[in-house]
Amino acid sequence: MKHQIRLNVAAVLTAVAVAVIPAVSPVLAQTPTIFQALDLTVEQQDAIQDVLASRREQVASILTPEQRQQFLQAQQEGKNLRESARTIDNLTEDQESRLREVLQSTRQDIDNILTEEQETELRLLIQENRRDQS
Repeated sequence: MKHQIRLNVAAVLTAVAVAVIPAVSPVLAQTPTIFQALDLTVEQQDAIQDVLASRREQVASILTPEQRQQFLQAQQEGKNLRESARTIDNLTEDQESRLREVLQSTRQDIDNILTEEQETELRLLIQENRRDQS
């Protein structure tokens, strides 16, 4: 049943992937599902929520207000992280580099929170979701 759960790649990569996403977004709305699929403890859930909150602040500081709006609109349309990032006009090389760094550090922070078994399950969920989207 765990493998039947449809997860947005963005949600998986950042909640276990970036953005200036308000609490009502589809990505964060799926976070409890991810927590359940990975059987996270309350402490792990809290730690991941903290990582995601920090990430949202970092991304917000990188994008201009117009870019944040474009990204948000794409997220609300259900696009995953990569698709949403591609909708942003006029990203500078510096912004792209900084966003990549935020994503990498977010992933590392989340990996540090998860057990080896949870990391393995996460990778399987990501692979399954990618197959489903193809």
